[in-house]
Amino acid sequence: MRKRQKTGQETLVSVTVKTMRKPQSTATLQPMKASTPIAVVKQQAATEFGIPSDKIKLLYNKKPVTDSKTIQDVAGDSTDAEFTAMLLGGAIPVEKNQPTEAVVAEASLLDTSEFWEDLRGFLLQRLKNETEAETAFSIFEKSWKRSQR
Repeated sequence: MRKRQKTGQETLVSVTVKTMRKPQSTATLQPMKASTPIAVVKQQAATEFGIPSDKIKLLYNKKPVTDSKTIQDVAGDSTDAEFTAMLLGGAIPVEKNQPTEAVVAEASLLDTSEFWEDLRGFLLQRLKNETEAETAFSIFEKSWKRSQR
């Protein structure tokens, strides 16, 4: 193992985070110190993508990275670090310049009877029990309607 020489100033690293899932998004974060924890990178990426940080799992060179490590632990002495973000639980990044009409149009999909019939069919197919499927469907539908008040 080689020793690292201490310098008066810590190295800044250019950090980029790309999503895996379509639509692919890329976030170029502000340069960070090499000693910055991955948890901070994850939080800033979550802010850029408009999703909760607990819905992101960061990868570096296709390997999962724990929040307790630092950029330097992961990327070494590199001045560029490119992470890949796995978006969990169906999280979808929000485009910064997306018009509000598009967001409203996406949300209105949940107001269509086709969506709810598809959900009912999916639950019946997966659960293979009509009573359980109808109970789960009812819970989802009631919860959605309550949240929209």
